[in-house]
Amino acid sequence: MRTIILAAGQGYKLGNFNKLLLNNPKTKLTILETYLEIFSGTDVCIVVGYKAVNIINRYPHIKYIYNPDWHITKDSYSLGLALNDEPCYVIHSDMFISLDVRDNLDSSMDNCAITINHDGRTSSALNCVIDENRIERIYQGELFNQSDPELLGIFKVTDKEALQYWKKSCLEHKNLLIGQNYPLNKKIPLYQVNGNKMSITIIKNIYDYTKFLNDQQIIT
Repeated sequence: MRTIILAAGQGYKLGNFNKLLLNNPKTKLTILETYLEIFSGTDVCIVVGYKAVNIINRYPHIKYIYNPDWHITKDSYSLGLALNDEPCYVIHSDMFISLDVRDNLDSSMDNCAITINHDGRTSSALNCVIDENRIERIYQGELFNQSDPELLGIFKVTDKEALQYWKKSCLEHKNLLIGQNYPLNKKIPLYQVNGNKMSITIIKNIYDYTKFLNDQQIIT
């Protein structure tokens, strides 16, 4: 099993800081160190781009793929560079998570993705139409239905055909998000894993990070 971490972005809403290097004051671990613990036993590969050397120099023992077009492409191109036929987890670089994330992925169907229901999501968020726990459609923008959950950037995909198609689509449509390029079809369904009760904090900007820091200090 592989773990692909997508970390090529600029992080401009965080002062151009590599999000994988953000620290959790409670655990004393960076986001990357947390991922390495949670996905231990897998073959970890990180797709880097902006200020890649900051990550590589600090963690030289990890496998890396460099996305030279990080500044003109979205996460699809990074994923396309990394995917092969091997089953994998896929995760973005901007989340503080706990072991329950992997536990829930491992106990779910072979091809699955984590979703959450919440208010105040941005216009760039990817939303899902769900039917009997299967993700039937992924769309961006205004909600079709208030019950449609948001698709997070956390997947587990094991089907070889799905991986091959996903890679091809990501490389061809490099300015889309990875969820938009996922091959949804009846033959190889993608199941949702409800993440609302999991420990997941997404850090998109400085306000998210300062809130997370304050919450961690309150807990301790």
